[in-house]
Amino acid sequence: MLRRNLACALLISLAGAAPAAAAQRPDATKLVQQVRHDGRTVTMRLAKLPLRGPHFELRVQQPDGSYTTTKAPIGERAFLGTVDGRPGAVASGIVTRDGRLRGQIVFDRGATWFTRDAAVTGTRGTDAPVFAWPTRPTVASGRAGTRMRAWDIAVDTDSEYVAARSGSTAAVLEEVEYALSNVRAVYMHDALLMPRLARVIVRAAPARDPYTGDTTYLGPLRDEWRANQKDAVRDEVLLAADGGGNGGVAYGTDMNPDFAYANSGANDDGTFDVVARHEIGHNFDLSDLHAGSPEGKTIIEGNQYARFGGPELQTIFASRGARRGIYDDLGRFTRIPLAPYAALDLIDNVKPGAAVSRNVVGNDHDANGQGVYLASVAAKTSGGGTAEAVGGRVVYRAPDAASTLDVVRYTVADTCGQTATGVVFARTGSATRGSSRRPAVPRTVVLDRGAGGCAQLGSREVARVPLGGLVATARSAQLRVRVTGARRGAPVRVWRCGLRRPGRPSLTVGARGTARATVKVPLAGSRRVCAATGAGGRLRIELPAGG
Repeated sequence: MLRRNLACALLISLAGAAPAAAAQRPDATKLVQQVRHDGRTVTMRLAKLPLRGPHFELRVQQPDGSYTTTKAPIGERAFLGTVDGRPGAVASGIVTRDGRLRGQIVFDRGATWFTRDAAVTGTRGTDAPVFAWPTRPTVASGRAGTRMRAWDIAVDTDSEYVAARSGSTAAVLEEVEYALSNVRAVYMHDALLMPRLARVIVRAAPARDPYTGDTTYLGPLRDEWRANQKDAVRDEVLLAADGGGNGGVAYGTDMNPDFAYANSGANDDGTFDVVARHEIGHNFDLSDLHAGSPEGKTIIEGNQYARFGGPELQTIFASRGARRGIYDDLGRFTRIPLAPYAALDLIDNVKPGAAVSRNVVGNDHDANGQGVYLASVAAKTSGGGTAEAVGGRVVYRAPDAASTLDVVRYTVADTCGQTATGVVFARTGSATRGSSRRPAVPRTVVLDRGAGGCAQLGSREVARVPLGGLVATARSAQLRVRVTGARRGAPVRVWRCGLRRPGRPSLTVGARGTARATVKVPLAGSRRVCAATGAGGRLRIELPAGG
């Protein structure tokens, strides 16, 4: 109990500090900053949390191609904390050399303010989300755990990006640390994962830049770090580049260091944190529009909200479990209070007018490892149902009429009194059987390691995947594939996800509209298997026991 209360004690001590009257000090241990926007004033209360990891170093490439290791022009200057009167918000920021606080406030469920001193320089994700039933499972109960884990991320910068910062190493490092500070706040709060800054390369010589004239980036990035930066201690490499615009690209992998490479294009002002948080997600095995955008435009589902949805986190936790060896276990994180995370809950096939009891906090978690309890439930649901809290559970009563999607809102709190708003999606039985308003689903099913369950493959077909099977050391998998009710002669492909082209068909549908075969799929750095019939029918994929 004592360790859990350390974060609460810091919350109280931060509350006693006064707002800064002048420039902020990079060497301060605590900061207070008032921010005004749209007629509102909020107060950020921050504590220093080093961003640079044990393998941090700053290297500048010279005209002859060599590198000079340079002392950082400023000491640690990253902060993390809370917002007065907003118990679900997370604040973060860095202090610049001239004493300005460049910050970020992520409010409950991901609406974001970007700040500079007392001003808001931009907002993102402030609109209401459009909800939809997910095409993948949400977070399983207890999956998050209570321990913070860290990984080391190196950052490379191309010569165009450096030139746009007037060739200033200090300016480049400021942008790198501002971006990673913003990314860190989200990953720590949502996923209990802390990125630490490792090697940073400033490429000041265009003639020696391995990325000059290239807009694909990933191949050259991987080649460069395998050949010329192999002495760097890092788990992932991120390239900040001006040449590719403000988009990005990354390998889809479960943080396998051989494939954990990502590129983030920069905005005109040099910021690249919003793109980076998305591209880093791909290195955790997340795919674009991962689960049909169930909670709106979350980080992988459109990247408006600074928040991962339930299905996204389920995959991140599976990826984390597949690569336990690369993370440093930091134990329970008690240095700075962070709000809890309320994960998506699903109640399916409810009879109209029927009542269902659900433990909605079972899959919720807290980055400080604190207990989370149900604080309140909204009495009315979006689709005409009702809900109430009974014995720490949500009792949901479906509307009498069929509803494709009903949304219940509830609030959880941790032992410090910080809160998070959660949602429960509910569908009535008639809505899940034959409703014409069923949301569109992809024609490709992805087998996630350890996830199991079912995923739709088109409007009628279902790919059923057994629990367990794929192991962290597997380099290939023997999969039993069976197709029924498909078009004669149609190709069926099974391949490792992440490949742009699935290659030749694994098998072909026969005269009776069926096909059956055992397919060997190389896995390499990815433990995900994709499959598509391209011909309707029913597709069943099984991983044989011991396969």
